[in-house]
Amino acid sequence: MEYALLYTFSTIPQTLAAALGVLAAFVLYRLQSDSSTQWQDAYTLVSQFGGDVPTQLIKPQTNLGTLLGTQRFESLLRELEPRYEKGGWPATGSSQYLAYLRLKASIAPRRKILTALKWAFWATAAVILLSVLVLCIAHTFSQCTWLGGVVLAIGVCSLAWCLWLYYGLIRAALWN
Repeated sequence: MEYALLYTFSTIPQTLAAALGVLAAFVLYRLQSDSSTQWQDAYTLVSQFGGDVPTQLIKPQTNLGTLLGTQRFESLLRELEPRYEKGGWPATGSSQYLAYLRLKASIAPRRKILTALKWAFWATAAVILLSVLVLCIAHTFSQCTWLGGVVLAIGVCSLAWCLWLYYGLIRAALWN
């Protein structure tokens, strides 16, 4: 039983760290690409009004250029919507209209991806930490066969849980 515990709980952290590392590299590439597109769309919208126009909704008072520079795209959209309602929406099919639609449509998927990445990261960190702790006391667990079996089952379930979270991250990154 001791060898099963040692092999299992030394393999779990390696497997999860490697899988999350590769997955995070692809997801971060996707986020970087999306960020570039969002910035270009936001720049198109801000240039229509000028970047130094003070905002009304965000306290302390800031300007559209600051929101663009800090990449606070949700706040930027909240600031632009009343201006469009007051001054008129851009013509359908114009570059400003398409930039507005793209920016608005890209915010929710980005939030989903970041949330899935955070969950996957923290779950992986917890499972790796617990695996290392189990390795430290594997000899004690192996003295009682049923306890060793329960610990092994918990290890396998935690591995499956992390893999399920990775699937959710892949789903969020690819199909949004």
